[in-house]
Amino acid sequence: MPVYNRRETTLSGLRSLSRIDRYGLNVKIFVVDDASPDGTADAVAEEFPEVEIIKGDGNLHYAAGTNLGIERALE
Repeated sequence: MPVYNRRETTLSGLRSLSRIDRYGLNVKIFVVDDASPDGTADAVAEEFPEVEIIKGDGNLHYAAGTNLGIERALE
């Protein structure tokens, strides 16, 4: 999930995902935070410690952020 300055939207989305019945599934969530100055990464880490946060430098934008998340997920 690539994000930039969408703290509340990101947290809302993660809350929705946390309600999914994951029985029998191996689910790993990655958030690619592209240097959000609004504290998105810190808020995600605090409320969802199981989510892997990948930090960008502010130049990823949507496509590169998505690609980085996919690359990490495939590792």
